Amino acid sequence: MKKMILTMFLILHSYAADNTRTLSTELRGLLSQEMNYIKNGMNLMLNAIIANDFEELGEIAKKIEHSYILKQKLTSQQKQEIREKLSKKFIEYDQEFHSTAQELASFAEFEDRENVLQSYSSMINQCVRCHENFATHRFTNFESN
Repeated sequence: MKKMILTMFLILHSYAADNTRTLSTELRGLLSQEMNYIKNGMNLMLNAIIANDFEELGEIAKKIEHSYILKQKLTSQQKQEIREKLSKKFIEYDQEFHSTAQELASFAEFEDRENVLQSYSSMINQCVRCHENFATHRFTNFESN
């Protein structure tokens, strides 16, 4: 179940990648909320890095790792919908992203600035890779690349 929840943020991108795999309006709304949560978390982590606030940074990274918002709101029907409509590639991307958030939280705990910066950069690159491959409908600047 945890892996399924961790895959949630990529679902938003997957529904447009394959028109035969449309998601319910309610699930798309929850996923949009999750995307905004991650976006805000990434911004807050940048602020914590700049302020050298490793404690705050670690807390935010852990929240992103666990995706608390959707974990609290998924119904069994939504979980089934996810199982039926996610591809393996989306799951791989999502697992990598959340694993990197976990690593960042660990590095923050030890105040390891160099690895924190590498992990944060990796998370940004993972977001870009996903958007470039699965969300050109939303991020149209990737379409010409």
